[in-house]
Amino acid sequence: MAYWMVGNEADAQDITQDVFYYAYRRIKFFRGESHIFTYLYRIALNQIYKFKKKSKRFLSIEDVNDIGDEKFPMEERVDIRRAVFSLPPKLKEITVLYYFEGIDYKGIQEILKIPQGTVKSRLARAKDLLKKTLEVNNE
Repeated sequence: MAYWMVGNEADAQDITQDVFYYAYRRIKFFRGESHIFTYLYRIALNQIYKFKKKSKRFLSIEDVNDIGDEKFPMEERVDIRRAVFSLPPKLKEITVLYYFEGIDYKGIQEILKIPQGTVKSRLARAKDLLKKTLEVNNE
């Protein structure tokens, strides 16, 4: 998830290390009201936004590489990646959590602390934007 949100492997590895370090130090405060993965994803999102705020570095099209999904040809992978990176942050996080991390609506609701209806509407908006972006790229 960190890689998809920041677009740089080295930064994503640093963020991931920070997530596990933070979680290890704060595990005594985990109340067990949700799944441990929900707890970790929430920490990860917080660390990602902290990183982006601190670095003021946002992904540009020049940073885009191929995605790892081998079912798409290289050119399509680049187009999909560009489309995902072009989404507004709230739509990008929903897209990454749902499609690339495989988390269901309920899990996303718990991670982002938003109503399930909001999850569904943001995902629908993200799909529409992705479809439009990919259609424009393929013309």
